[in-house]
Amino acid sequence: MINKLQFFGCSFTELESSITGHEFVNYRKLITNSVQLPHISHAVSGKSNQHIINDIYLAAKQDRFCESIFVIQYTFFNRLGMYSDLLDDSFISMCRRDVTNDMTESEKTITKFYQDWLHNFYSRRNALLETEKQIDMVSAWLLANGKKFISFGYDTDMDLFSKSFYDKNQFVKFGDTYSMYVKAIADNRRISDLGPIEQFNDEHLNKGGHEYLAHILSEKIRPLK
Repeated sequence: MINKLQFFGCSFTELESSITGHEFVNYRKLITNSVQLPHISHAVSGKSNQHIINDIYLAAKQDRFCESIFVIQYTFFNRLGMYSDLLDDSFISMCRRDVTNDMTESEKTITKFYQDWLHNFYSRRNALLETEKQIDMVSAWLLANGKKFISFGYDTDMDLFSKSFYDKNQFVKFGDTYSMYVKAIADNRRISDLGPIEQFNDEHLNKGGHEYLAHILSEKIRPLK
């Protein structure tokens, strides 16, 4: 019997406040109230898709009796994740591109490595292929083990895959796009779209964005309960 939701993703799933002062209720909490299931969240700002997939795999191994519905938010394709001895053999994600004085030496090393990787080794074509392979594999593993899940993406290139990719990996479509970020831009659902009253630029979802996303995902979750 399903008794909880598990959320995976980056800051677009994690954050519950904004540096602008804009107030909203995170879509996770809205869904919890809508479908009457408690949730736990594995989402952390800056996570890469490799990190998110690693979280999914480890959480699914603990979900022995298939008591959860996994709500999976995939992030931008140019982030990088891997295990590293620099941080005690923990999984790290890389998305920060500027080295700052307040960083530790390990953080500076990681950021410089990411800068070099982006400049010398990153390929958008390869990023698309690797994303497709990794999502195909983790989704197939979830299905083979009887796990219930839905997926959605944020990268602006989310629409470049085949229809079969979206179907077998149970992706949610937002109008005419599979990218929630593209949809948010089109519908002015980012905090930065609220106008000059905002003090800082914030690309995350505004109040209306969280409400829209919660409504769409709740309709997908209810039949899985």
